[in-house]
Amino acid sequence: MVFNSETRRYPRKAGRIPRNNRGQINRRIDLLKTGICSHREIIMNNTTNIIWDIGNVLYPFSRVTEGYYYLCNDAHVELALEFFPMLSREEAQYLVGECYKTHHDCYGAFIPVMIYYGLDLEETRLRLFKRHYARLFELLMEHCPDVFGDTTDLIDAFRGIKGRVRHGILSQCCMESFGKPALEKLGILPYFEPNAILGLDQVGFVKKAESTKPLRAVLELMGAEPEDTCFVEDTLSNLERASEIKGLRCIYINQGKPLDTLPSFVTSQFRGPEDFLRSFQ
Repeated sequence: MVFNSETRRYPRKAGRIPRNNRGQINRRIDLLKTGICSHREIIMNNTTNIIWDIGNVLYPFSRVTEGYYYLCNDAHVELALEFFPMLSREEAQYLVGECYKTHHDCYGAFIPVMIYYGLDLEETRLRLFKRHYARLFELLMEHCPDVFGDTTDLIDAFRGIKGRVRHGILSQCCMESFGKPALEKLGILPYFEPNAILGLDQVGFVKKAESTKPLRAVLELMGAEPEDTCFVEDTLSNLERASEIKGLRCIYINQGKPLDTLPSFVTSQFRGPEDFLRSFQ
């Protein structure tokens, strides 16, 4: 090692921590050891953007009655018969079931019907999608009026980090007829970037579990870097796909049913959105 006569010191070894930074780093390590500060908190402190799902994330499905789901199924069948009068009720009922079980949407099983009868696929799918979610929201308000509950804690949690973190939405519902009305009922719509609230129809009906394109679209609209962003979900398959975006932090909302073992693609899990947002404070 060669002594530098001008600086009166030996050159710093590669990878060596500067002396004036060591105290701060050592204090952080001590906090980690004592549990006062967690790895999770360090990660959250670096986050400036959050992209949320809505259902079972910003409000829990546990507040929805079982009867509501039967009503939704019946409403879906009636809507299918309105759009496709060539079908029998039994056929419509079967295809509605296939939509939920196989396609995880409200239209997938009806696409062959649209094609067979020469209907405009894009136009018919979009109309069905919007009408379906409009009816779901009507039924939710009629039969589960307390589904959004007392949102004081949720609003306070969003208010607590206002100005520090920006918020976007990526949901597989229709924003126009379900998503934005739900955010309004929750009292948190003003906290979201207006141009970064996207539903399935706004991302070309590409689902979150199928591709990272929808999520990348929200990142682009927010001008957000993945390294500074958390993606908050209740569906592991969506988080697994999202984890393909390098640097993105994947947050699982468990609604009181925590995972015993976190998958490698999940950064952290929280009971609800309030707990997650408080980790920034």
